[in-house]
Formats: sequence, C-alpha cells, structure tokens
Amino acid sequence: MKITNADLLNAVGPFAELMQVKMPSKVSYEIIRLTRRLDEYLQPATTVKDQLIVQYGHENPETLQPEVAPGDEGFAAFAEEYGELLGIEHEIEITKVVLPEDIEIAPVTLLALEKFVTV
Repeated sequence: MKITNADLLNAVGPFAELMQVKMPSKVSYEIIRLTRRLDEYLQPATTVKDQLIVQYGHENPETLQPEVAPGDEGFAAFAEEYGELLGIEHEIEITKVVLPEDIEIAPVTLLALEKFVTV
C-alpha cells in the first residue's frame, strides 16, 4: 500500500487516541504491531520536520522551543520543503486492523486512520 509521510504524520494523534480505547486483546495487539511498523517510517519524517523548523524558524521566547509560522521570514522556504517531505511515498505492506463494530470513536479520528483500520 502506498502511504505518504502526510498520512503517517496525520495519524499520530488519532493512533494515540485509539490506543486509549478498550478493545479485545487481539485487536489491541494488532494495533500495537501496526504502529510499530509505521514508526519505522514516521521517525525519519519527524526528525526532518523538526530540522526544518529549526532551520527556517525562530525560538519562541515564551516556550524556548523552535517554531515557524506564516509571516516568518523563512516560512515560504519551510513550506516548500515541508510539502516535499509530506509528499514522499512509501510502499508498505500492512494489513488493515479490523476494529470492533461497537467501538466509540470520533469520525475525524477514523478519517485520519482510514488507510490503516476498518470497522
């Protein structure tokens, strides 16, 4: 299955939310295995994203963390390179995890996970 870095980065929060929901052991196990498999591709993308923020952004005086925002001097260059990063595709062999039908999860969460899970 073709999965982009955008798919991976957009699924981080929803996977974290999904992992808090009680499910049968087999489903929980499959989700853990899937997230570990995807992490192999996610970590390099996150590292490059962080490097781009440091390169094109500035330190927030309140949080002391690097940030880049529209209107910043380096934002256009950041946006271009970040867009390229998000568009990188990976061919990853995965099996979608079948979630229990009675799971209570927000539609927006399922939308972000549609390449990885099914109900």
